Amino acid sequence: MLMRPQWSKHPSLISGGCPLQMFNPKKNIMEQELRMLSVWLKSADKYDFGYDSTYSGILEEKIAQSQQEVCHKIGEYIEEILEMKKKDTRDCI
Repeated sequence: MLMRPQWSKHPSLISGGCPLQMFNPKKNIMEQELRMLSVWLKSADKYDFGYDSTYSGILEEKIAQSQQEVCHKIGEYIEEILEMKKKDTRDCI
């Protein structure tokens, strides 16, 4: 299970600040929420999935790394979709 996001880990965010500070209040709320989800997914690491270097074995580490990679990839896909122009998005549907 993915734990609560650690916003301070993401380099594009203001140090120790809320991720909402990087969003424009005039933009679509859904787009802002998707951008926040993207940031959250891209900042996930294996410790968010319960990995503990003291008690976890190699299999648990590989599973946690795999979950981390999936989160990063999904975050990148969301970002890519949001960056597409509306015309490009309509062509994909």
